Amino acid sequence: MRVLSLSEPSLESTIDEIARAFKRHEPVILPTETLYGLACPYDDKECIARIFSVKGRPEEMTLPVTVPRKELIGSVGHLPMVHSGIIERFVPGPLTIVIKARSDLPDGLARNGTIAVRVPDHPLYRPLCERVGPMVMTSANLHGMDPVRNADEARAHFGDSVALMVEGETGSDTIPSTIIDLTGKEVLVLREGRIKSIEIMRGSDGGS
Repeated sequence: MRVLSLSEPSLESTIDEIARAFKRHEPVILPTETLYGLACPYDDKECIARIFSVKGRPEEMTLPVTVPRKELIGSVGHLPMVHSGIIERFVPGPLTIVIKARSDLPDGLARNGTIAVRVPDHPLYRPLCERVGPMVMTSANLHGMDPVRNADEARAHFGDSVALMVEGETGSDTIPSTIIDLTGKEVLVLREGRIKSIEIMRGSDGGS
């Protein structure tokens, strides 16, 4: 596994390296503001299959998608206007939203007509997604184990099955993103993470 530092030599050159790995259909371990993630372009079936394989992730499970800006959430799914306040308050950030999926998405991203979407609040993601497009993103770990926190743990988990890791600042803890279901009028908290449920509910009614 090759390890790059996000700060050396430049963000642009790091993105070039990631893009080259993606062209070889190789997933890459990347830092987020919560945990490290394992990512690849959302329309690369070969690379997605490799993510499932290296993680040992059950094939019936789907993968969340990341987009660079909240304005592009609509490129992968349908967000009810009633929930626009939550998006304005918490996105970008450690929030994964489940919404109704577009019908023209690549296979394997939607489940029961829904898709999980996130806009990471990390300096790498906006320029990277603008370069390569939406990406699938899942925690960088073997299925059922804790996510990796550094390059040593990544090597211990994956060995040479993942060719490239970018090391950079992540959250100071191991708390993942909060997951909420916005497919209906009511907000359903599926997993409480970095953002607490009470904050979500305040955001849903316009409170402060």
